Amino acid sequence: MGRGSAVEGVVRGGHSRTMRRLLAFLPFVLLPLSLLLGSCSAVGGDRGTGMTWNADGKLVDNTAVNRRESTQRHLQTSLTDALGPNWSASVTVTPLPVWMQGMVLGDGDWWWKTADVQVVLTGHGTPPVPVAELERGIVTYMTDLVKGPPSALTVAVRVAEPSVPVPVVAKPVEAVPPPATSGARSYRVQPGDTLADITTLFYGAPSDWRRIVAANPGLDPAHLTPGQELVIPSSAPPSTP
Repeated sequence: MGRGSAVEGVVRGGHSRTMRRLLAFLPFVLLPLSLLLGSCSAVGGDRGTGMTWNADGKLVDNTAVNRRESTQRHLQTSLTDALGPNWSASVTVTPLPVWMQGMVLGDGDWWWKTADVQVVLTGHGTPPVPVAELERGIVTYMTDLVKGPPSALTVAVRVAEPSVPVPVVAKPVEAVPPPATSGARSYRVQPGDTLADITTLFYGAPSDWRRIVAANPGLDPAHLTPGQELVIPSSAPPSTP
């Protein structure tokens, strides 16, 4: 073997040893790299990692629902503080955010690809802060939470229509006439009685029979039934011929 062949053999042997070393070390490089790439591409789902603090300072599960609720509560509190005690705000953010993993394993957060923020203000008169200014403040806050073009975020603030109280019309109290039986007496019809006889018995003359008829609705003066109870007014108007 010449000198050139010997050098070539040494080079080949060196290359072989280098390749074996690289192949032996390769799994230790590829495994973390694959985990890192996999974590970077992990987007979506309704649950992040670990726990998180909500807007009330409570430790809760790191879920999409809790993240949205925390964002809504933060906006609601900020708007109420800006508007004062005579106003309240109702905030709704849709849809739910999605979990996006960062470049470092375990580093991620909730983000919105698109977000629609609807705010309803309730109070008296005109809001002390213009609606346009409130919308700009919401856009500034939400822009950092929406990963998308400006058109991916929409914000609308409106003032609730004041409720008009329905006037309550008091129903007039009708004067209730005193019962016809007030201070009256009663008489049980006996067999053979006529209305003229009964009238004469109580009033001294048969001409006041209409008084008894008026006090007994439905009474048939021509047909009295024995045992029938009649109301006899305590006094009668002057007799008419």
